[in-house]
Order: sequence, then C-alpha cells, then structure tokens
Amino acid sequence: GMESEPLFYLPVIEEYMNFYINELEPIYFKRGFAKVYTNGVFLNKENIQRLINIRIDEVRVNVAASNFSKRVYKNIEEAVKHFPTVTVEVPLWPPQREGLFKMLSIINDIGVKHLDLCQVEIWNQDSLKKISAVLPDETEYYQVGHMMNIDDGGLYEELVKEVIDKNYNYSVIDCNALVKLVYEGKSPANDMTFEDEAFDEI
Repeated sequence: GMESEPLFYLPVIEEYMNFYINELEPIYFKRGFAKVYTNGVFLNKENIQRLINIRIDEVRVNVAASNFSKRVYKNIEEAVKHFPTVTVEVPLWPPQREGLFKMLSIINDIGVKHLDLCQVEIWNQDSLKKISAVLPDETEYYQVGHMMNIDDGGLYEELVKEVIDKNYNYSVIDCNALVKLVYEGKSPANDMTFEDEAFDEI
C-alpha cells in the first residue's frame, strides 16, 4: 500500500541520516552506505535534492508498483543524474509480464545501473489465497524457511535472455529465495519444502 512508501516519511529519514552523519560517524570514523527504496512516484526534483543533502548513495525504485508509469520513469531519469547508483527492483509478478519486458529497454535508455528481479514472497495464508485467486491454476509455489514463493515459470530466465540478446547496459541480480538462503549461510537442500507442506506451522 501507499502508506508504506518511504518518501512519505522523508522528514524521518532526514532526521535519522543527520543523526548518523553528525553523531555516529565521528565516533566510528567510517562512512556508511545509505539506500532508499521507493515506488518512484514522489521522486521529484525537490525530493531528489533532499535525499542528496542527506547523502543517500543509492535509490531503488519499484517501477511495477505504479504499473510502469511514465512519470516514474521520468523521475528515475532525473535521479540518474544525481545519485551514484540507481537500481530498479521489481517483483517477478506474472500478470505484469508485458510491462516487465517493455521496462528493459526503457531503463537501459535512461541510464539505470542495476536491475534486481525479485521472486514474489507470500507472507501468510491470507496472502496465498488472494494471490492464487489471481494466478493460473498451474502456478507452482514452494516454501523456503517460513516463506512461500511463487515459481515464476521461467520469467526470470526469459528477461535475462532479453537483456543479454539486446546487450543492455546494466547488471541483473536474481533476488530469489534460494539466493537469499545462501546469503544467510543456509543450505537450500535443508530449508526448501514444496506446496503440499506449505504453511504447516501457521
């Protein structure tokens, strides 16, 4: 929902970063790295300047949240001029397949450095019901740790193939549940179960 958009809370982010820069860094003598996630709707020139003033290094924009709006792409184009790193991070949501493919050339042309393709995570039984009502019956789900995930049916591989075939100028990260497990130092073999066991603990 919109209420979880971080740029609604920009004054809070400013307070936090100013405290970090002025109070904590002098003690630790180490410059931190700060990133902000946003749907990009409020990433206008004024807010870009406010984020630069508090030394944000990276902005991550979920362009799918606005259904790939032109305004968000324009805001990203402006952001690229000011931040060291601008990343687009989107969920691999099958109903948005067409928008995801169109996005690939657009973000290349506006100078995005990184693309994160994230598996859709399902947090509880209620979400699973809502999501499975929208997706085709043959959609597969699997559980990693306590989290259910949608199998995107090869969408990630198809998008990467397009990026390679068109020689687009950004990196692509596969942000799926198994990759996250490896980051956490866990074994996919031990922590992965399939849909018949899904949410047994809930």
